[in-house]
Amino acid sequence: MSTLKFNRWQDLNGVTRNAVLQVVSSEYNTTTTVSSTSYADSGLLGSITPTSATSKILVIISQNLALNRNSSDIGGNFRILRDSTTVKDYLQIFRARATGATAVSNQVEMGFVYLDSPSTTNQVTYKSQISATTTANNGQIVAQFANSISTITLMEIAQ
Repeated sequence: MSTLKFNRWQDLNGVTRNAVLQVVSSEYNTTTTVSSTSYADSGLLGSITPTSATSKILVIISQNLALNRNSSDIGGNFRILRDSTTVKDYLQIFRARATGATAVSNQVEMGFVYLDSPSTTNQVTYKSQISATTTANNGQIVAQFANSISTITLMEIAQ
């Protein structure tokens, strides 16, 4: 068997084409409940070690989320971190709405895509964090509700 290794595609005219150098993926299926308006880890994370400091990392997340509250409406916040640095915030990405004192619940599978430039050849860890917009009347956001599977995929793209 032969192995073909390369960092970049180049056409016959010498134009460089970007290439995927590596792909790392992981799953997480433990229910994580956050009853806070402060961000907390959802449990989903993945690590990758870029081969070049000029590489970009494409972060693809499929996260199962639910919002619950005993009355009126509630929103959910989501963010992506590289190590301890927030690289992307999604504020009030989804809501559960009701009128009056009706209990609300909303369950969704959400997709997030972010292209990052970590500028390092050291291992980096990407993870998601979640928070509720209110905790009044038992407001909470739940990741991997009912132990559903969430995934994170990291792709190193040569530049």
